[in-house]
Amino acid sequence: MGRTRTAPRATTPRLAVVSCSSLAHGYFHLYRELAERLDLDAVVHLGDYIYEYPSNYYGSVRPYDPPTEIVSLSDYRRRHAWYKRDADLRAVHQQHPMIVIWDDHEFANNASVGGAPAHMPATEGAWRDRKAAAIRAYFEWMPIREQPDGRIWRRFAFGDLVDLVMLDTRIWARPKQVPGDSPAIRDPRRTLLGDEQERWFFEALTTSAARWKIVGQQVRMGPLHPKFNTDTWDGFPAARERFLDTLARMRASNVAVLTGDIHTSWAMDLPRDPFTPARTTPPPAKARSRWSSSPRASPRRGTRPRSRRRSRASSGTTPTCATATRRSAGTSSSTSPPSASRPSGFTCRTAASSGESDAPRA
Repeated sequence: MGRTRTAPRATTPRLAVVSCSSLAHGYFHLYRELAERLDLDAVVHLGDYIYEYPSNYYGSVRPYDPPTEIVSLSDYRRRHAWYKRDADLRAVHQQHPMIVIWDDHEFANNASVGGAPAHMPATEGAWRDRKAAAIRAYFEWMPIREQPDGRIWRRFAFGDLVDLVMLDTRIWARPKQVPGDSPAIRDPRRTLLGDEQERWFFEALTTSAARWKIVGQQVRMGPLHPKFNTDTWDGFPAARERFLDTLARMRASNVAVLTGDIHTSWAMDLPRDPFTPARTTPPPAKARSRWSSSPRASPRRGTRPRSRRRSRASSGTTPTCATATRRSAGTSSSTSPPSASRPSGFTCRTAASSGESDAPRA
């Protein structure tokens, strides 16, 4: 038995964000901590809810069932069932609604629409059959409404405060990854979302009347150099540029991007040209002492003056996203749980860049 709830209309939503639940690497302490919290409206899982690897291949703290790499429909069903045997995972499902999307490990590492580097058709069969099996098992075991065409991209409205837009950057239309030094990286026709999903995504942003637009998706959008990892938006710079162009045209502010996949915690702006400092660094603000007194009144000795200034980025009500982990949902290899400290929180907000548009933070 579990519980769910409708999206609140007028209150400030509190969302927990989790991803990358590698059961073989440890225990899901954070799922238990989230289950004990009564102030959350939903848990957002950004993918890699399960891992497809065999036992002792990637992590060795806990074994998998089946013990081999999962390929068939029976394999994927058994792996989902094995995950659901974890008491902490069951508890968070029982306590909170979960908004989910898949990433690659619900299929195979670094999967795309047409295959995966580690998939071997000669011994594992056709990729389309394996992908269909993974999709079927996912919809059987996960709290998500199945669509006739298999899409998982959708939008959730929390009153007029937040629109949460969930994407599929993994298997809807993503082509095969190419090396970072390949000319194909810069092909303007190269798309991460596919034309249909991209049009829907941009329309969802431009028609949203919510104060905050939050994007939940699988892979890092913040730019590094493509030589590091082309499985991210760095491998699809034209797609990222179209997204930034859309924000510029709509003069969007209060857009935040949430990302899973990377197994570390990052917070960054999304600059249009990260390798040209003049385009990404705002001009220095006029120096002002935080202890300087107002010209109208001097503060009492030993007290801090109350600021009369509020930045545009922080004006209005802000949704709070409780971070569920600094790495992933299961990372500790210790058999004893850590202290029951509450997950740290952060406020999703955007910072205005010196470029052509407000830059969302990921």
